[in-house]
Amino acid sequence: MTKKDYIHIIDVDKGKRSREVGKKSDESLNRAMTLASELGIQIAFPIVLGVGLGYWIDKVLGNNQPIFTLSLLFFGIVVSFYTLFKKVKTL
Repeated sequence: MTKKDYIHIIDVDKGKRSREVGKKSDESLNRAMTLASELGIQIAFPIVLGVGLGYWIDKVLGNNQPIFTLSLLFFGIVVSFYTLFKKVKTL
């Protein structure tokens, strides 16, 4: 085997390794982005739902003060943090 053949084998091996590393980094990036979007939805959804439902109840009952809006906003924040801690605990 000549020196040229030896260098070619090493270059081919490096190419395979770099492609494997690229796949692993792409998978970890996809996993991280999925987790970030999932957490964002789990935080925002209960808060928005609580505010919307509270606003609707206040409108239907004719309340001048946003009693249900603020109450359900606080409840939505509590639920959001609960789901956040629960999700982080499983990681």
